[in-house]
Amino acid sequence: TAGMTRLLDRLVDKGLLRRVQHPGDRRSIFIELTVDGQALVPRLPPIFGRANKQLFHGFTTAEITAMTSMLTRMSNNLAG
Repeated sequence: TAGMTRLLDRLVDKGLLRRVQHPGDRRSIFIELTVDGQALVPRLPPIFGRANKQLFHGFTTAEITAMTSMLTRMSNNLAG
């Protein structure tokens, strides 16, 4: 989608990703982490942990479990 393309463009511009032509299909590309992108990977879990804590503040464990189940079902529906 256009939104995904813009996000990838920004990450490429920041030197975190690179696009590599698929060797067997010229219509496809691979997205690879650069060395700078790989260096960020160990820093991500605490960031996502803080975001999840803020996002789910005030939710009960049962509510989070139900939401996760529904989102999984929705994802499976889209996958076909």
